[in-house]
Amino acid sequence: MKSYRPRLPVVTGQLYCFCTLDASVEWAIRRAGHLDRYACEHVFVSIKAGSYRNFRNALNTGNLMLVRAAATELPAINLDDALTICVLVSEQRPEQLERAALRWLGRYALERKDATIASVREAADAFARFDAEPEASLATLERLARR
Repeated sequence: MKSYRPRLPVVTGQLYCFCTLDASVEWAIRRAGHLDRYACEHVFVSIKAGSYRNFRNALNTGNLMLVRAAATELPAINLDDALTICVLVSEQRPEQLERAALRWLGRYALERKDATIASVREAADAFARFDAEPEASLATLERLARR
């Protein structure tokens, strides 16, 4: 005899379970067409979240490996987020900060229409003194990124 494997009903666009019902009771409810009356409070949400939300969550955790993995799913990263990655690199992999800073400076020079030699120099100086004055350097870089 073929066993019936019940499918979860769709009620108001969300999937609900019948955790307190056994299969025979659910079968009777399904045949009667009264599924919406017996939906429980367990809402099933898709595992697939937005790529940018995954990236932001990774940034919030501060785990550089998670950030890099999440960044590969994105088509592009804005300058503010790239600067946050540079800060994480400076904290967790200081030997890679210069390379990350050069990449950020290149992107800044290419992406900002109002970028000048003076502003690129100011950003480079901010990265150069990042170890000595991290708060002031970060404030300068954030101001330049959001200009």
